[in-house]
Amino acid sequence: MSRFARRIPILAGLLTGALLTGCAAKSAPADTEADPRQFLSGTVRVGVSGDEYPGWNRVINGRRFGFDIAVVEALASYFHFTPQYVEVSIPDRMNKLVAGEVQLVVSNFSMTTEREKDVDFAGPYFVDAQSFFHWTDATDLLQIPPSQICTPNGTTAADRLLQLGWRPRLEQSLSACMNKFLTSRDKKMFVSTDASILAAFARGHGMLPPKPIPIGGIEQYGVGLPNNRPKLCAEVNKALELFLANEWQTAFGTYLQDSVDIAAKRPGALRPCDPGPSPSTPTPR
Repeated sequence: MSRFARRIPILAGLLTGALLTGCAAKSAPADTEADPRQFLSGTVRVGVSGDEYPGWNRVINGRRFGFDIAVVEALASYFHFTPQYVEVSIPDRMNKLVAGEVQLVVSNFSMTTEREKDVDFAGPYFVDAQSFFHWTDATDLLQIPPSQICTPNGTTAADRLLQLGWRPRLEQSLSACMNKFLTSRDKKMFVSTDASILAAFARGHGMLPPKPIPIGGIEQYGVGLPNNRPKLCAEVNKALELFLANEWQTAFGTYLQDSVDIAAKRPGALRPCDPGPSPSTPTPR
């Protein structure tokens, strides 16, 4: 037998071993997610509403207060980080998070299937429903002119109205809608967003909360996270579990008690975290 003939089985064995090793490497899921506690350490950029909402997020003498801020402070205590607040507009919450300009978003951020295509959520930490601010005695949707509604662009409230075939006036902030509403006192004008935000806004301006007009749909506020971070989501959920058990009642009583009824606002349970993309399975040959 020639030397070349003797080498064929050896080469074949080496090639087979290399192919098997390569297949094994491709089939093993790559655990590349950063350690959650390392990601949320030191100074953490947290996106919060640039539009101040009474009861939710306000700046008084250089310091922020509100229910959303209480959530941030609970996360900061759990992970031992210092929050650097980054003001984001409603339409920019997704953009800033996807671009990595902020690491978290805590800004009345509703958890939706559409948003979860691009970001992750931990939570919910609050449950709400859409409603209307108005000067009238309206009690149902049939009494609302579809073209006389102002709502912030980029919100689930705007999406829901558009799905109903209505033609809302879209503004970049709730304040823009409310300023027009309070200035004009036009009885044909309605402002729509989440009920708790509207009620706290009313109290902050010395008015009674508007009569609720149900429109359907539930808003579940979550902490916005970068996409495909199941470990981070799980850790933030642990922090939220402690917040719900030990601090939620106090935060609600401090910032929202006079505005909305506590019933149905406290979440019953946190949603499971998205497991992230599944590793690709090599095609058998």
